[in-house]
Amino acid sequence: MLSNLVRSVLILLLFFPIALPADNPVPAPVANEGLEHVQTIFQRLIEAKGDKRMKPPTLKWSFDVGQGAFYDPNTKNISFEETAYKVCKSFGDQADDAIAYILSHELIHYYKQHGWEAAFAKQFSGRQIATDVDEDLRDIKQQETESDLLGGFLAYTAGYNTVGIAPEFLPKLYDAYPNWPKGQNPKYPTLEERVLLAQSTQKELEQLIEIFETANMLTAIEHYADAIDYFNYILSLYQSRELKNNMGVLHCMLALKEF
Repeated sequence: MLSNLVRSVLILLLFFPIALPADNPVPAPVANEGLEHVQTIFQRLIEAKGDKRMKPPTLKWSFDVGQGAFYDPNTKNISFEETAYKVCKSFGDQADDAIAYILSHELIHYYKQHGWEAAFAKQFSGRQIATDVDEDLRDIKQQETESDLLGGFLAYTAGYNTVGIAPEFLPKLYDAYPNWPKGQNPKYPTLEERVLLAQSTQKELEQLIEIFETANMLTAIEHYADAIDYFNYILSLYQSRELKNNMGVLHCMLALKEF
């Protein structure tokens, strides 16, 4: 009887993990409806990440026409420009996904601190797009690649669908920023290069999502050991509160099943 009760509680924890409050995140000053919209999605992404090791970054609203959105490692702020917001809004029903695409990308820059694991860099170093440029540009492309992949997964776990949005979204964003590189700036990808980078990670993102869903299905049919293997693979690339919660519950479920 007790075992059944414990099992029921663990199942609830697996599929409905307890939502813990953020560590006193500093909300951006509410200036307009656009900021409130972006702030809501921003907080949802931070909650999905659930990383208590780092204080959440502050979201800043900007009326500049400069970089669209960017993470400043000196201030730990993520700035979101109104011009970029207008581009996102032009996507109608996909506006939230477009906003999440930008924010999750910048959040990965923040949580990764622009650091790179050697294995990840090696994984993408063989791509043609990463071999026909100088070393400095290659480093930036690697950062953008990782942020696209893990940012896309973060957005997915927060309830947004950013898979495949880049090829349509990025040209509109570049059109809104005529000062962005057209090929003459060796320190940042051109639109064509940026789209290719996004497309190169789309397959990896789809595979990562499939692994995540497979792990959940294995859990549902009580194949706990296999589910643990799948979640372990994801955790080797990306960590979040939900994933670690799932791993803890699965180990308990496996113990109950075997003993």
